[in-house]
Amino acid sequence: MRGREEPLPAKRPDCAVVIPSLRARVRLLLEDLSRQTVAPATIEVVRGVRPNGRARNEGVRRALAACPGVDLLAFIDDDARLLEDDALERVLAPLERDPSLVVSGAAKVLPPGATRFERRVAREVPRVTHAPVREDMESNPAVSGYGFSEVTTTCCAIRRSWLERAGGFREDISRGVDTELFFRLRREGARFVLAADARVAHGAPRDLASLLSRMAELGEGHAREAALEPSRRIGPRLESRTSALAYLALRALYLPANVIVPWSRAHPRLELDVRPLKALASFAAAVGYTRASLALARERTA
Repeated sequence: MRGREEPLPAKRPDCAVVIPSLRARVRLLLEDLSRQTVAPATIEVVRGVRPNGRARNEGVRRALAACPGVDLLAFIDDDARLLEDDALERVLAPLERDPSLVVSGAAKVLPPGATRFERRVAREVPRVTHAPVREDMESNPAVSGYGFSEVTTTCCAIRRSWLERAGGFREDISRGVDTELFFRLRREGARFVLAADARVAHGAPRDLASLLSRMAELGEGHAREAALEPSRRIGPRLESRTSALAYLALRALYLPANVIVPWSRAHPRLELDVRPLKALASFAAAVGYTRASLALARERTA
């Protein structure tokens, strides 16, 4: 609750916040939003809807039904925390400064109480966290092959007109919905920016089982994403058990070397370091990718 001396938040009738929440754990995030220096026109919490893309689309529909004048749609994951009272204002600021920008996001950092294992994961595994920037930094995903933006839907704002032009989030994949949407937006010429001094706290997997499970899910998501857009595939096309076993055997052989040479096609930089968690995470993603590839092959022949 704000004290008497604190100014009331500035009204932002042009902005709506959408929070997909499968388990409805949103109390802390809603408290963060209640302290923000800007007040969105509406905050839509979409509970119990899956996959994530469908939940976000449903949140957009509700927001526009409640507030038709909304131009900016901010998406925040339910397990994220806004570390500063002006975090939302900082995320929206680049879109106000530059009309040619389409997507603006906050750097993803670990929460203050992160465990030692979470900090280790963040150090070893790419894209678990993103370094904050002091000035707006353009970060556009690739339009050929597979590539990432530093912006994620953990906390970002998208212009409504561009989201509608893209047709919203896909509802037929469970993982990779943000990278898939960003690819389509970028293909249409959208520009992305990591907003200056904008941070959002988001925990990393808290144990090895959680890390491997998440990476396997990401691998499965990539296989289904690649089936929709083959040009973005970073793994081989696996159509049989023989090809799948051969691929996993090769990945298993590379696993020891990957501990000290943590290279992957999703993170193509050669560097010497000891990163066992990165190596195991990459192998888990390969297992998930293989599993989903075989399932897709069966679906095609059924």
